[in-house]
Amino acid sequence: MSASTPYRGSDGSLSKFSAAGFLLAMALAAALATAVGVAAWTLRSSQAPPADEVARLQSVAYAHGRAVGYAAGRLHGRKVGYALGHRRGYRAGFRAGVHRGERLGGALGRTDGYREGYAAGLAAAAKRGLLVPPTRASGH
Repeated sequence: MSASTPYRGSDGSLSKFSAAGFLLAMALAAALATAVGVAAWTLRSSQAPPADEVARLQSVAYAHGRAVGYAAGRLHGRKVGYALGHRRGYRAGFRAGVHRGERLGGALGRTDGYREGYAAGLAAAAKRGLLVPPTRASGH
């Protein structure tokens, strides 16, 4: 039995080559080649737009894309800038408040410490009898 016959072999298996399959493959290839050729001919035969029209459309598309991108960039920049400014301002204000609080608290602490220390020293001196009452100068 030859390998090119479409009939079954003596053991019942199909042959490796089928003439009908070959014809079907050739028909599909011809149909695809025809479709590609028609599409290419149609594209080639259609009129291309003039160069000035292409340039005008490109400039309009560029202007539109630039305007949209500019607006989106401003919106994004506003969001990011506001958040960054708020964060930096909060940190700077917090730092300034802490510094002012430390300065005022230190001054108040020094005043209170002096007052309490002076009062405690007077009390201790009075308790020991070391305190001499102030005398008034006569004549005034």
